[in-house]
Amino acid sequence: LFAQDDLRNTLARPKLHNFRSRVVMASTLDPLSADELRAMLQFRWQVASGSAQHPFTTEATQVLYQHSAGMPREVNILADNALLLAFMTGQRQITDELIDQVAADRKQNLDRKGVPHG
Repeated sequence: LFAQDDLRNTLARPKLHNFRSRVVMASTLDPLSADELRAMLQFRWQVASGSAQHPFTTEATQVLYQHSAGMPREVNILADNALLLAFMTGQRQITDELIDQVAADRKQNLDRKGVPHG
């Protein structure tokens, strides 16, 4: 079971002892450094595209790091959203402005008012 600290804290509750005892492996993924983020992005692009030129500008990777706090899942979501938006708008480069746009859109949609939080 790979999880964030919130789930680990939930599993620590005494009433979940039986469930917790069935977990074979647990781990968390630490945030990436800015250099690790750049390397991951480069590797994923190389695997996915073959030899196509990497579309993320240096500034875009810096802003991507700021918005994601280095969390790999968030990096991948924002990068994928940026690639999709670039495709839809005919852009060949992923700029810092594009990353800001997809991050703002994601935040707005996840933070909608009037939705009960559980």
